[in-house]
Amino acid sequence: LKPVGEAHYDAIENLTLVRVTDNSLLLCRGFERRETYVRHGDCFLLAHIELRNGAGVMLHHEYRHADQPVLSDLITYQGDLTNVHLHLGTMIDDHGHLKGLWEIRDGAPVRQLAAYYYDAHGDLINAQDENGAAWSYEYQHHLITRYTDRTARGMNLQWQGTGPDAKAIREWADDGSFDTRLEWDENIRLTYVTDAHGNETWHYYDILGYTYRIRHADGRSEWLFRDDAKNILRHVHPDGSTDRYSYDERSNVLEHIRADHSVMHYAYNDQDQLIKIRDAEGGLWLRDYDDHGNLIEAIDPLDNKTEYAYNDAGLPTAIKDANGNEKTLDYNDAGQLVEYVDCSGKTSAWAYNDLGKMVCFTDAAGNKTEYEYRSGQLILIKHPDNTEERFNRDAEGRLLAHTDGLNRCTTWTYTAAGLIDERVDAAEHTLRYRWDRLGQLLALENENQQQAKFHYDPVGRLLKETGFDGRSTLYEYDSSTGRLASTVDGQRTTHVEFDPTGRLIERTARLNDTAQTETFAYDGNGNLVMATNADSRLQWFHDPAGNLLREHQHYLSLQKPVVAVWQHEYDVLNQRIATTRPDGHKVSWLTYGSGHLLGMRLDEHELIGYERDDLHREVARHQGNRLLQTQQWDPVGRLQAQLLSRSDNQSTLLKREYKYDAAGQLTDLNDSRRGPLSYRYDPVGRLLSATSRLGVETFAFDPASNLLDEKTQQYQRPLDPDAKRNKLMDNLLREYTGTHYEYDERGNQIRRWHNGQQSQMRWD
Repeated sequence: LKPVGEAHYDAIENLTLVRVTDNSLLLCRGFERRETYVRHGDCFLLAHIELRNGAGVMLHHEYRHADQPVLSDLITYQGDLTNVHLHLGTMIDDHGHLKGLWEIRDGAPVRQLAAYYYDAHGDLINAQDENGAAWSYEYQHHLITRYTDRTARGMNLQWQGTGPDAKAIREWADDGSFDTRLEWDENIRLTYVTDAHGNETWHYYDILGYTYRIRHADGRSEWLFRDDAKNILRHVHPDGSTDRYSYDERSNVLEHIRADHSVMHYAYNDQDQLIKIRDAEGGLWLRDYDDHGNLIEAIDPLDNKTEYAYNDAGLPTAIKDANGNEKTLDYNDAGQLVEYVDCSGKTSAWAYNDLGKMVCFTDAAGNKTEYEYRSGQLILIKHPDNTEERFNRDAEGRLLAHTDGLNRCTTWTYTAAGLIDERVDAAEHTLRYRWDRLGQLLALENENQQQAKFHYDPVGRLLKETGFDGRSTLYEYDSSTGRLASTVDGQRTTHVEFDPTGRLIERTARLNDTAQTETFAYDGNGNLVMATNADSRLQWFHDPAGNLLREHQHYLSLQKPVVAVWQHEYDVLNQRIATTRPDGHKVSWLTYGSGHLLGMRLDEHELIGYERDDLHREVARHQGNRLLQTQQWDPVGRLQAQLLSRSDNQSTLLKREYKYDAAGQLTDLNDSRRGPLSYRYDPVGRLLSATSRLGVETFAFDPASNLLDEKTQQYQRPLDPDAKRNKLMDNLLREYTGTHYEYDERGNQIRRWHNGQQSQMRWD
């Protein structure tokens, strides 16, 4: 250790270690975090952590075991040490092991957060959360050989050696998936990683353990060149593209030369905070901070300024946009948002229980949504209209069942590795998922027991996709870069090319002897600036903030080529407020607050004016033709009524009323002109019938939700051996109400006929 008063800086880890006194050390992780260590015998123990924004935690070691101090308390605070947020206390057993963690209030334990259990050898074998759900662990020679999540799904480990220098050489899930093997080269610093399919990835690293080369399973290599501080100077990707970086003496990135040779520049203040960004098109983005490191000002390249204010806990309390509009936020002592007031003065509120779970949300219109929990998991949502949704989850939060407001239940099951296995809908139809040992989706089996299948190469790229209809799409990749080169869909082949950053620059589709090509170009910031094909050329021009200013549409295939120019204007919030069309007419938008539409104009003529409620939903539309349309919404945001009238004498022209069931499905529509309409649904929400004064229209579906024609619906006896009856096995509609359909090998409709009349379609 350094003498008292001296410091050591590690440029690789960006750590500064200061010997404050003989008995204390200060470890600074940049400017963001400071850690204090206090001597206890021959070692230094962590006693205090403080962040730049004033948040901190004190660690006390009041317990002693075998004459050694043991952690007893953790106390979090903000700014002032007396402003305690949370006090956690530990419990230890007779062997000095941590056996419990409790929340302390007024000096007494009130809530157990965790419990820990050990075997006779002192190894942790069980860790429980506050709800009693447990992770478990198994060992040999004090080396962990198996661990599970809180649903007993496990991962297993195999070791080489039994001592402190033992290496884990294999890990796999209980069902054999995610099997990963590690092997170390005896001669050089190289680790071989073999996945469950036997594909090898090689990792080369230097004497300090930093990777400098990765040889992927397809044989392509990725290179990382570093400076003395181990910052990446050059990153050569497997496709051959390269990113380059330069740094200051504090390892802050100053320049990034991207694979397309565009350049980003960065500047920092003396606290290592980013204050300037010069983008690849020359746009300058500025930032400023307060003494606690909070962002207080952001200025875009158009000098539009957004300002931020914070409370003592470093949480944003006000946001003022470039228009001067201000949003405010308020929090409880735990730092949870309790109130939000938008720039129009509309207030939303949140409430929490003693465990910090949100139990109620009240929107700006006063509608309340309530939440209930069990064992830390959400089990019920009560909507403002008093309808309820119920949920059942396992201890890891995986959704097991969902019951909607009509008591219709959908269930999910999972594999031994925790991947979704089956979904059974409310009609008791099953959707199945099949995975390979790498966790890649191999097949999706629909409710008709038909499968969509997927095949991958050694690095996980999709090679072949076969749909439920048996039609396949092939994917081919460039042998030198590994990028997608073409797709083959029936007799059509589409060739694609990408720029060094992976953006599409050319697409050529070939079918028999014909071909069509499209090209694309981008600016340094990645904005699309040009797209061309044989018939047209489109160009886009942007301002320094990335807003689209002009569009040029070149129509090349006309007898006399023409160019249509669209021009756009923006406000200080970078929201579009006007567009000048190619014919010279100007469409303008009038907005308020954060961009809510208030009205539209064509040149100097008022087209539409809007009125909005506290949730900024449209409640009235004043049209330029003197028509007034009003709308009403129910508590959960569904359209409840519409009224169309004349604004001069308020005479009603049209009135509609809407009703919904407990699952939010439209059941009734009362139209003043068309009369009443009613709708009926099956258990999974598919429309079964629509009834109007003209009669009843009925619909039927197979288990995979394909629409069935009434003529094809055949009565199926309970023991009928033909499982395909009443099913569209390829998910393609062939006939419906007397109309017949025919498709090509890509699934496009090419012919439709009815009563001797037919239509034919051709596709490019």
